[in-house]
Amino acid sequence: MKIRNGFVSNSSSSSFIIGVKAGTTIEEIQVLILKYLQVPTTSPLYPYVCQLANELTDFKSNRIAEWIKKFPESYKREIELIKKGYEIHSVTFRVDDICTTTALGPLMLHNNRMEIKTKDLILYKF
Repeated sequence: MKIRNGFVSNSSSSSFIIGVKAGTTIEEIQVLILKYLQVPTTSPLYPYVCQLANELTDFKSNRIAEWIKKFPESYKREIELIKKGYEIHSVTFRVDDICTTTALGPLMLHNNRMEIKTKDLILYKF
């Protein structure tokens, strides 16, 4: 039996960092994600992958720049990306978000090795 002290939460969430070259539009980021995942448009998974790309580019609560300024020692990787000309975005999924209702949602939430790294797109779990 496990005994826990302090704050315990049953909700699952995962945060992702997305780095793209400065000036890249959300639509271009979505295309890059779809291109990387290589799911054919005829695949039954394609609508879910499109939904995932949409969820990954929902930057409405993107506070990563604020956090980088406050805690630069915790964001060394992101600072290096900024120095290389990338814009940094962050997005967080919760279990009750739309993404988790798809077949790909649980994979994204629980895959600690999720990382995409191309010359145009960097995406990793934070």
